Amino acid sequence: MMHNVVQVDQAGYDGCKVGAGDKKYASGNDRITLAAGKVFFICGFPGHCAKGMKIAVATK
Repeated sequence: MMHNVVQVDQAGYDGCKVGAGDKKYASGNDRITLAAGKVFFICGFPGHCAKGMKIAVATK
């Protein structure tokens, strides 16, 4: 496996840090239901987030 998606809080997104309780998605067939507000995702593999593999999503 070369990548995953980890849902983090804004501090995790800003600092590219995965916390112990953060939800990881790695099957390749994951579905994520977004609630209203901002949601943050990063790649949890070392160095990937720092190289830009992260996304912030704002929903209504």
